Amino acid sequence: MSLGFFGTAAPVPRSGAGPGAYRYIYCYNLSGVERDHLLRGKTTLTILICVLLAGTVAVAGCGAAAKNAAPASSASSASSASSGKAKSTQATLPNGQSLSSVIARYSTLTSEEVAAAQEALRCATDANTGSIFKCMLVKCAKGWARASVEETGVPLDEVIGFDVCLRKADDNKWEVVQIGTGFKATDFPGAPVEIFE
Repeated sequence: MSLGFFGTAAPVPRSGAGPGAYRYIYCYNLSGVERDHLLRGKTTLTILICVLLAGTVAVAGCGAAAKNAAPASSASSASSASSGKAKSTQATLPNGQSLSSVIARYSTLTSEEVAAAQEALRCATDANTGSIFKCMLVKCAKGWARASVEETGVPLDEVIGFDVCLRKADDNKWEVVQIGTGFKATDFPGAPVEIFE
């Protein structure tokens, strides 16, 4: 007797043979269905693992890039502060990192120089995602500034360093004019010579 998709039934004699003494034991052949079901289960599990992994990466961030995001955002917010504010209000970044750890000679700088250094650091971090920079030198004069930044936390022969030339905008915020190396006063008409010395 055929049961179609489910397999076949075979007659098995009952104890006490006689007419109608056979009962049927159904042997189900579900191997094709089982394979499809297991394959569906493996596919579902694989998709679930991929979604959980992607969610974990999205929430946790990608290591150093997430760690560097806080200084960049704090630099832009601090650079938008007016230059008349006291430096003591900008002594730490939102992540708790001291400004003196990312700006060399921080205690000797004016609030205008600190704001220019922070904008230079923001620019350097945005241009080199995943790197941590320190402002090694900043000079300001007549609405212009030049800041030298260097990458930290890497071997000495792999350090990236460059200058950021900035100008004060009409809204009293520093804006980046150009980044590079070997700037001279003649490269920027109207820029004071003293910031390039």
